[in-house]
Parts: sequence; structure tokens; C-alpha cells
Amino acid sequence: MSWYDDLEPPYLNVAAYRGSPLRVLAGPGTGKTFAIMRRVSRLLEEGENPKNILLVTFTRMAAKELVRKVSKLGVAGGDDVTATTLHSFSFSMLQREQVIEATDRTPRPLLNHRSKYEMEPLLHDLKYQGLGGIRDLRKNIRAYESAWAKLQRDEPGWVQTDQEKEFEQKLISWLKFHRSMLIGELIPIALQYLRYNPASPYRMKFKHVIVDEYQDLNKAEQVLIDLLAEDSNLSIAGDDDQSIYGFKYAHPDGIVTFDSSHSNTHDEILVDCKRCPKLIVQVAKELISANNPKRYPKKLHEMSDSVDGEIQVLQWNGPRKEAEGIAKIVKCYVENEGITLGEVLILAQRGDIADTIFKELEKLNLEAIDYYNEEIFKGNMLAQERFSLLNLIANPEDRVALRSWLGQGNVDWRANPYSKLRNYCEESGDSPFEALEKMASGRLNLVGCQPLIDRYQELIDTKPSIIDKTGLELVEGCFPEEIDACKKLRELSLEIIRENTTPKELFKTLMEKISQPEIPQKRSEIGIMSLHKAKGLEADLVIIPTCVDGLIPSFDERKTPIEQEQQLEEDRRLFYVGIKLGQRKF
Repeated sequence: MSWYDDLEPPYLNVAAYRGSPLRVLAGPGTGKTFAIMRRVSRLLEEGENPKNILLVTFTRMAAKELVRKVSKLGVAGGDDVTATTLHSFSFSMLQREQVIEATDRTPRPLLNHRSKYEMEPLLHDLKYQGLGGIRDLRKNIRAYESAWAKLQRDEPGWVQTDQEKEFEQKLISWLKFHRSMLIGELIPIALQYLRYNPASPYRMKFKHVIVDEYQDLNKAEQVLIDLLAEDSNLSIAGDDDQSIYGFKYAHPDGIVTFDSSHSNTHDEILVDCKRCPKLIVQVAKELISANNPKRYPKKLHEMSDSVDGEIQVLQWNGPRKEAEGIAKIVKCYVENEGITLGEVLILAQRGDIADTIFKELEKLNLEAIDYYNEEIFKGNMLAQERFSLLNLIANPEDRVALRSWLGQGNVDWRANPYSKLRNYCEESGDSPFEALEKMASGRLNLVGCQPLIDRYQELIDTKPSIIDKTGLELVEGCFPEEIDACKKLRELSLEIIRENTTPKELFKTLMEKISQPEIPQKRSEIGIMSLHKAKGLEADLVIIPTCVDGLIPSFDERKTPIEQEQQLEEDRRLFYVGIKLGQRKF
């Protein structure tokens, strides 16, 4: 098949346009991915080296899927196109250019903003240094990860106030001491590297840079793309009406105003919704039309040959009754309407709601996957402790894991005594492990640090019974069946364990599964996840539970009226994304 076979405008225009830059404004279900795929196919058929093409997508799964579709067309070189997320690309670039090595830090994720786990000791240590409350500290970390460009008009890369400067210095100091790195740091570090190294091969590596879901990039990510594409043919695609990542400072203005900062922008607009039933398109249009008139006007068209579709709005008296009702509805559609379990998506906005629904589905023998795995540690101190134990067996010098172990079980993560330990280490050159060993053996006395010594001794006493185990014995040692709090960790471990799996292998795989869960396009079980995670998926039956004021739409009385209105608009966009995912909605 040639790239232009059966291709008509506007898809033909997207694939064939040879100028730069190209902006593709595409509503949901209008064939954006199909058009990008044909554009890549054209480049390859015309003899472009696949290594000269950079395809940036929002998720790893989307990158794999697009390469698979191009390869399926039989185009030579399709498997060799660089298709990646911007974070993955930045990590690879910084490793190859030995930038990460120079920082003496490891970009492993600190688990996680919401779960009171490895991020929590960091936050409490910063709070103890007088940098503000936990909520403000979380916001500052997100701002730091966006290179301090919180608004579309901000120039990324520089702090804007003395308070931000102090915060950044103390945050980086903590990360350096613990030889760690926030995954979100990869973008500002990559941006700084490319800015200050104009001769870097990465500023001239690609002839074609194609970016999908551009509306989900914040300003720092947009500038990073511009540096990678400064001598390239740049194409971007996205939809301001699907901009749902305001919490990381991505704004719909990023794609709406793209032409004001990129001269000679050529636009192609896709509005024929080929995926959704007519009723769904009509309701989605009505919903999104309530948003700010500054949005780019794209009036979706329902297709004449589409089915009518079905929408039902149902109410129950409380979340438990709702969960029971949802499980019965799913069972009814599976048994009577020919819908398979993999064609069902349940989009819950909180982990506890997802868990309640999951349990009701289990009662009816309906197999489901709860993709809230990243909250596996939320409120579960024992699971946190056992995972830290596995980490410290796998990586005996991991300072972040040690910091978590030392603080677990205390409301402020023992920030006071830990600050004394850290100060001593920074003055003496001892590692935290060396200092604790000296204290435990009586060779060092730091006033007020006995709680840390007690926790360290617990670690020393526990490790020998597990340290030499592999395979199933390792799982039994770390996450025994009798500890109910470790049930999810145990289940995940049993899915991946082999006879000789080592602690390092088990920890690495669990870390990937928890921090970067893959959600396949094709599923054999009911998927339960957030609206954010479901973006880009499709299903025949989509259920959005607990649509109540305060949850969806959300409300934060601490925000200004303008901020509240902006949040309401984003919640409309989020709901817009959700209702466009499939055939039947509730």
C-alpha cells in the first residue's frame, strides 16, 4: 500500500504538506493518528532515513502503537523511527551525552506525589527547613519540574522570586545528597543542556519532528521541542478542547497561539468524528461550547452512517449502591448485548471509588484490572515499609529507600532527627549508612537521633532472613500472604516472578509496573482507571461514576474566582475526553 492510497483531504493534506511548521487541529475521533501515520509513511517511502524522524507522543503505548501501524503498512524502516515520549527521549539524550552521570544522581521516580511514600519524606524535610506547608511545597515541585514556566507567557528555565530560588536550591541539595532525581526534572535539565550547548548533535539530529497531543505539553516542553526542531521540519497535532493537564502547567493556549510564535504556520483542521455515535458527538459539542470563547472553534461533525448511540444518566443513594448498580449493568451488557469485558471502561476519579467498584465486579465474577496501582501505597504504611525493605536488599546503598525506612510510622517522617543525621554526614563525609552504623555500635552520639537508630536496627535485624532468597521464597519473605496490607504487592510480584528472580530484578520490575503502568489498547478485562489515564483509549461501554459537585466538576475554595473558572473549564475538557471514548455512556 502506498502512503496516498484511498487518502482524501484533509488527511491527504496532512500527509502531503512539505512546508514547516504544520499544525493539525483535530477533534476526538477525527483520524489524527491515521493522518500522522500516513505522513510518516510518505517520508519513508520517499527515502527518508527513519533515524532522521522523531515522533513524540504522550505515552509509551501510543508510540509503540503508531510504529506498529506504520510497519503494518509494509513501509520499509517503520520499525526504526524514533517514537518516544519527551521524558524518555530526554533521559536517553542526557545519558548518551553523559549529563546525568555528571549530576551523580539517578532519575528513578520517587513514589509518589499522592501516596505518602518517597515524596513525603522529601516534603517534610523541606517543610522542616521552613519552606512552607506541604500543599505549597507540592505546587512548587510541579513548578520546578515545569522549569518555573507556570503560564504560557512565561519563559522557562529561571526562577521568578527569591522564595522560588531558595526552594530550588534546597530541593536540589536534598536530591544531590540522596543521589536521586525527580522524573519531572528530566525536562528542565534537557532544556538547559540544549540551550547552553548549541553545538550538541541533538540540535541537528532530526530532519523531521512530529509531535502528537501538543496541547498536553507545558511551556518548557514546547521550548524543548523547538530546540530539537530548530533545523527541522516541524509538525504538531492536538486539540485545545482536550487539554487536561493544567496541574503540570499545560495550557490550551499552547496550541491555540502556536502560530503567533511560529511564523508561516500552515493549518489543517479535522472535524469529522468517525469514532463516536451521533448522540455522543451532539452532547460533547454542547458540553465544550460552554467553555471560554477564546478556544479554537472546531465544530465536530457526526457522520451520517454512524449509529445513534445511547446515553443514560443514573443516580443511586450513595457510592456503595452505585458500585453495586454499575456491576449489575456491566453484567447485563456482557450477557445480553454481546459486549466483551475488554470493551468496558469505568472511569473513576478516585482510588477508593475504583476499589469499591472493583470489589462489586469481583462478586459477580467479572474480571477487572484496577489501574490505580500507583496508589498501591496510599495510606498503607506496612506496604511502604516492605517495599522499602525489598529496595534496600536489592540496592543496599539507596539513600532514598533508607530515608523512607527511617521515617515510616511517624507523622512528620522524623524530619527533626533526620536533619541532624544529614548535617553530620554533609560535614563529615560519611554516608547515612556509615553514620547510622557508628551510632548503632556506640561510636557516634547525635543527640535526639535514637528513633533513627531504632529503625536502622530493625532493618539490620530483618534483612538476613530475606537477603539470599530468590523467586517465590523472595516474594514470601518480602510480601508474605499473612500480611493483608501487602496483598497487591504480592499479587503483582506473583505475576512476574520466575524461579531464580533476584531481589534487584523483582524490585526493578515492580517499580516499572507501579510507576509506569501500561494500559493496552486491546484489553481482555474490564478497565478501571481515571479519566486522565483513559485518554486515547476506546470502548463500547464507558461508565463515569460519581459525577457529583466537588469531584467532577471539582471545587477548591482556596483558589481565586479566576482560578476556579479555569478549573471548571478544564473539568469540562476532562469530561469531554471521557464521553468521547466509546459507544454507550452512563
